[in-house]
Amino acid sequence: MSAGSVPRPHRIADIFFIGGAPGAGAAAGLGAYLVRTEHWAVGLTVGGDGRKPRRESDDPILHGWGNIPGTVRGGMFATYSIEWLSIRGSVTEGGHHEGVIGSLGVEAKFHPTPRLTLTVGPEVTWTDEQYAMTFFGIDAAQSQIAAVPSYRARAGLNMVGGEAGARYALTRNWSLAANVRYGRLQGDAANSPVTTDKTQRMLSAFVLYRF
Repeated sequence: MSAGSVPRPHRIADIFFIGGAPGAGAAAGLGAYLVRTEHWAVGLTVGGDGRKPRRESDDPILHGWGNIPGTVRGGMFATYSIEWLSIRGSVTEGGHHEGVIGSLGVEAKFHPTPRLTLTVGPEVTWTDEQYAMTFFGIDAAQSQIAAVPSYRARAGLNMVGGEAGARYALTRNWSLAANVRYGRLQGDAANSPVTTDKTQRMLSAFVLYRF
């Protein structure tokens, strides 16, 4: 920087966001960048589900176990990008005994038009034992209610899959986005008596606003 020059101040858009960020681990929420350079983006997020991730009415084996409530998840994400390729990861933790989820993915990015961004790439997720037991384990009380053996779901690789997304910039601040995720459960999650379908699919659509 030359003598007497004034550093360019950061705009709020360079720091905070509402909606989602690549690698943030959630499609919706609030976030802030701690580092944002040409290649690196590192930040914090707070978000959650408005719906219950599992209801006891979803399957007969779950009757009497109660619902798993929606929860707020807080976490950290990091993305390294070079040209059209990004490596992204995130770690989030939720309340209501919903544990820790970690993800690592590779993403290719394309720009068919200046306003439209398409992304696609593989992803793997890892969970701690608390998350695994909440969603895939069977404790002693649940075993007695359902008349099935107890099942210990341990920490480890949870899912292997991929994600594709599209984002369209309406204005400088507003964007529309959609994501499709497909995954195949692994390990104790796949082998759990609670699991009726090892294939996981998710479609999400959301609106983003950058300050």
